[in-house]
Amino acid sequence: MKKVLIHYCIVFFLFQLSASAQKTVDEEKVKKAVVLMQKMMTNPGEMQNVMTELQLLKLTSAENKEAKTRMQQQAVSNAVKIKEEVMSKGGITQKQITTYKENKDRIVPERDEARINAVLKRDLSDAEIKNYCKAVFDAVKKEMNPAAVTQAENIYTKLKAKYSSTAAMSNGAISCYLYNLTQQSIYIMGKVCSADASNANNLNNYAALLTNHGVEQGAIPILNYLNKKYARSPVVMSNLSVAWMGLGEMKTAEQYADSCIRFFPGNAAQAHYVKAVVKESEGNREAAITELKQSIGENYSADKESLLRKMGGKLKAADHKKKLPADALGLSKFVYPELPMDYESAVNSNNEWQIFYKNTDAAIQELQVKTSRLKKTYEEKVAAATKAAATAIKQKNGQLIYAFAANNNSNQSWNNFYQLLSEEFVKKEELFFKELNRLEKINAQSKEAMEAACEAVSKKYENFCGEGQKCPEAEICNAYLTQYNLYMLQMNKLYQKYFSDYIEHKRKMTNELVYAGKQSMDAAYYEYFASESKLQFLYAVKSVHFKTPNITPVLGGFKQYCINVKTNSFTNKGLAKWEEVHCQPDWKVNLGTAGLATHCNKITLTADILIGEASYSADVVTGEWTNFTLEIGREIGSKEIGAVEVSAGGKAFIEIDRRGISDFGVKGTAGVSAGATNAELEGKLSLMSGKASFETKGGTAIDKVVVLFK
Repeated sequence: MKKVLIHYCIVFFLFQLSASAQKTVDEEKVKKAVVLMQKMMTNPGEMQNVMTELQLLKLTSAENKEAKTRMQQQAVSNAVKIKEEVMSKGGITQKQITTYKENKDRIVPERDEARINAVLKRDLSDAEIKNYCKAVFDAVKKEMNPAAVTQAENIYTKLKAKYSSTAAMSNGAISCYLYNLTQQSIYIMGKVCSADASNANNLNNYAALLTNHGVEQGAIPILNYLNKKYARSPVVMSNLSVAWMGLGEMKTAEQYADSCIRFFPGNAAQAHYVKAVVKESEGNREAAITELKQSIGENYSADKESLLRKMGGKLKAADHKKKLPADALGLSKFVYPELPMDYESAVNSNNEWQIFYKNTDAAIQELQVKTSRLKKTYEEKVAAATKAAATAIKQKNGQLIYAFAANNNSNQSWNNFYQLLSEEFVKKEELFFKELNRLEKINAQSKEAMEAACEAVSKKYENFCGEGQKCPEAEICNAYLTQYNLYMLQMNKLYQKYFSDYIEHKRKMTNELVYAGKQSMDAAYYEYFASESKLQFLYAVKSVHFKTPNITPVLGGFKQYCINVKTNSFTNKGLAKWEEVHCQPDWKVNLGTAGLATHCNKITLTADILIGEASYSADVVTGEWTNFTLEIGREIGSKEIGAVEVSAGGKAFIEIDRRGISDFGVKGTAGVSAGATNAELEGKLSLMSGKASFETKGGTAIDKVVVLFK
């Protein structure tokens, strides 16, 4: 199940700020918000109830920021207490903790002269690459856990007996990596390349695996071979830059990164990341932040954003470089009447404004019913899913099988973009509320001046219309009308500008948040969210009004003498119809053992691989792959690959985005076992050469490999 990330649930309810938002922080609201946010983080099953309570608090952005700050402070305080307790009971020294923290927080890898000198100084030939892979394989094998070697050999033997192609064998290595059997995955991929080094994708993935586990000195000659054979391959140059960076050789790493960026602008996220680390190593923090933002714009990850904060940078929605449709919901069709600039126009447009308000009220009432129904549907789905997840968690070999991951969004980039965009719009929203308060103060002063002028008119003509006198009705009427018109022209010009800007802001806000939300939200939540967003937009449209005098008697009772009453002609077509976020028509095709389908901006390919069903999704607009879904099961009963056994009475699933596994869970009941290891499926993989590669993990038992090859 794709759950909605807790953070953007909190941000969403800031979307419903009202004009009565307080200028100062409400201490009681902040305290309640902190308690609710902590509850949401520690007990996701209560998410919907907490969301409802947060909604009722109607936090301002300042109150939301204060609540988050206090949560972080409490987390730091708790961490200090835990550290003190561990040090007192475990004999751990402050020096050990400091050393660990320095290594953990290190942005720039230390230069490793021994491993740099161990890199083969010449290019490998076609005849040598296979033997080189064999030499690396043998060197890595010596450093591996013997139990992992035995298990990997068993898996390799069974795979080879079942599949003849090296592509299928490499899928076996990827499958092991998915199960966190990292040494086994390196062993199998190394053995595949040692037997057949003709598959460039296998070589690239083997080099990426080696780099990922601290064997950069063994990976670089393979990547050099590929770089010479396939000139200007972005993934090879990118992987070379990462490998040299891992050794601390920043000059060479930057050269490959620069080449990748020059030849493949817009498709060099990893290269920009390397550049960021290089600039950091040079002490150029500003350039490092710029490069890291460019990397995030091309391929977001939470790790990169965390690094950006560590550097002192701050991510903005625009840094994601998303392409958004100008009018996803067709909100440009929702218009309101022109604000009248004089009293006669106000009288004649009265009917049009009354019809506008009536139509808006009718649409609001209809949408309120729909929103309430969708909210209930979503709440029921969350409750059912929570119950199913609790039921599905079973004990196997004394350990829990996996349930839902905390980071469970299939597209981190869109989700983070949505969060940032929400916060930015909320801040703009508050500026509009401040501006409205300013205009109301001006209006009060202007209205007071108009009323004083009208009182002067009344006093001037108080003795002109007595019995037997010829009353100058038109003159009196125009005297009042002049004051009315001066007031209306001044104020309605200001309000016309305000509402024009405000409704345009609401159109942009609603269109962009609904479009961004559709890319990452759970389908049921999205339907509720989209309906609620439309409702908020209608409330904004209904708030449009104009200023007019409310003095009695109007115009001294002589309105007919200077007002040309001629009601504006207009056609009542009702309120505009909603449009849904632009999508191409859905279509599906069955290819026998595989299938292809599209929905909105996603294209999904399904095919049988080894242990289950895989789905690969790509963004039709950008051409980037966005996520890969592996469903274990399809009522498969039990399957075994080597020592890895998958059993399912329903389905288990894993979702991998461009940064790695983003969600995993159970559909029905499922279990995964690899000997004594029960699967907590985590890891990252390269699915397609040229599109993505393994992320740096480091710190493994095999990072001291020495490769001897002459």
